[in-house]
Amino acid sequence: MRTTLLVENDDKMVNEIMDMIRLQKFDVKDKILRLLNEEVEEERINIVKDNVKSYTLDELCGILKDDGKSYEEMRKEYLNVKYGV
Repeated sequence: MRTTLLVENDDKMVNEIMDMIRLQKFDVKDKILRLLNEEVEEERINIVKDNVKSYTLDELCGILKDDGKSYEEMRKEYLNVKYGV
């Protein structure tokens, strides 16, 4: 119910903003489009930055080092260390 209400409010707000934009001349619409594109890109970059995991030097060395273990052995070891499986 609450999610539906938020979506309806978002839709209502978008429709009202679009009604205001439709009345503007082309130059204003173009400037709004450019500003919105910049803002959306900034948010997209921030979302990507928040989801990027930094590796420690030990983790990176572990990726590069070949200790002769099979993929299954390395996978089991990784799961054991990460999740205690």
